[in-house]
Amino acid sequence: MKKALTYLIISLLFIAVTATTGCRNKSKTTIIGTWKQIPYTKPDGYYTYWTFSAANDLEVKTETKDSIYVRTYIYDIARRDLTISDDGNNYAYANTQNEPRGKYYIHHLGKDICKIEKIENGNPSGAYNYTPYLMIELVKQ
Repeated sequence: MKKALTYLIISLLFIAVTATTGCRNKSKTTIIGTWKQIPYTKPDGYYTYWTFSAANDLEVKTETKDSIYVRTYIYDIARRDLTISDDGNNYAYANTQNEPRGKYYIHHLGKDICKIEKIENGNPSGAYNYTPYLMIELVKQ
């Protein structure tokens, strides 16, 4: 009886540890790489690429017909929650859909497609809170 109880406790402990840490590692390894943002309203020749690294760095590169803008951020992912914050560069906040700082909910994260919804803007001053609930679709490059 004691042996069976010991196996049951070990099994439950293993399941609990796997359930709490397994999803986090899978989400992080799946999101690593370069993703192209699908534009909804931008004209042709305007593309944004999100590059997630294993070191929790995020590079957002926006290409227009005239120029290329590159900014770096820090990200953290836990199950279906993605948080993007400043990496110390203190960029001015943009009042556009391309302001990546904030909190996101991951609706879908597959090998080729990622759908995230911005649920909170990352500006601590409270200004430019016009973009929450923006759905962003990314395609793996």
